[in-house]
Amino acid sequence: MAGSKGTYLIDGGGRINVRQYGFYGQIEKELGSGFKAIVAARADDHELYGFNFIPKAGLLYTSGAGTFRVTYGKGIAAPTILNLDMNLFGGLVLGNGVGFTLSDGSKIDPLKVETINTIEAGYKGVIDNKLFVDVNGYYNISKNFISPLTNIAPTAFTGGPLVTKRGDEPISKYQPGLGVGPGDYVLTYLNFGKVNTYGIDVGLNYYFDKNVSMTINYSFFDFSMDTNDPKNDGNKDGKVDVNDLPLNTPKHKIGIGLNYSSEKFFGSIFGRWAQKYNFFSGINVRSETIPGLTYGGSPVVEGQRVGRDWNYGPLGGFFNVDLSAGYRVSDVVTISGSVANLFDVQAMEFVASPPISRLFNAEVKFSF
Repeated sequence: MAGSKGTYLIDGGGRINVRQYGFYGQIEKELGSGFKAIVAARADDHELYGFNFIPKAGLLYTSGAGTFRVTYGKGIAAPTILNLDMNLFGGLVLGNGVGFTLSDGSKIDPLKVETINTIEAGYKGVIDNKLFVDVNGYYNISKNFISPLTNIAPTAFTGGPLVTKRGDEPISKYQPGLGVGPGDYVLTYLNFGKVNTYGIDVGLNYYFDKNVSMTINYSFFDFSMDTNDPKNDGNKDGKVDVNDLPLNTPKHKIGIGLNYSSEKFFGSIFGRWAQKYNFFSGINVRSETIPGLTYGGSPVVEGQRVGRDWNYGPLGGFFNVDLSAGYRVSDVVTISGSVANLFDVQAMEFVASPPISRLFNAEVKFSF
């Protein structure tokens, strides 16, 4: 039961009442000889975006101190009440719960749920009582992404089609008294695209003895998208490029650490490396020069302004080391300290923020 009293939702006639019904169930079955099957499902019927069935299944094989697994799962990202029924700035921003009609007769469908289907295989276990292994590979098929706010009448001012209706109601009902004509400019949410993502995650912990251990982790991530498929044109600019689906994550990440713990002393040193990667989100841009690509109306050039943001170049591309140590004075008192970014690497890890320099921390902990 959502209500804004007409301030930011299309709810002038009272609250928006939405009903959803669903159920969830899971079955586990031992198959013998170390095999086990798991099947689960969730079903929902939503008043606005309909029925969705979400199955999951897995086959596990346990041998000794380890388990192999193959799993399949489906997931959804459902449109929010803002995606469906928002109304801001005199109707310039409208939710897409009922679809739109343009003056050339074309239709824009109401929002559907975003879906992802995942196939995964992995192993988790202990080898020779020394090495703990957790490794998995995955392949995702994603469809019907929910776009950022997108203008669905981008050429109305140059004679292109404008928006005439939201659902069965004239657009003028939502855009009274604007400086522009009703339907010349409407920002809303759309479904778009199909992209396949895939990757590998590896985690290793090796115990030299009861006091000393080593940790190694590695992640690989990549994707494929058909640049010739117009359904992947999320921003409706007539071409498919990084502007439509920026993933904003490095392909490769590695971490390695050494840990020590005894009755009194404990400590660790951990290093991590992330490959350089380009980042595009809203007005924020951190990218290498990409010939032929524009973003926010500007060519993407490292060391220049791109749109409203200064482009300092890609994120990542660093190796960072953290150090920590401590001493248990007694059962009650423990003292410890840490240094993050030990070698003061001046690399940006987050867009729209400065580099995080060397950081010292000290702590005294009392346990009662």
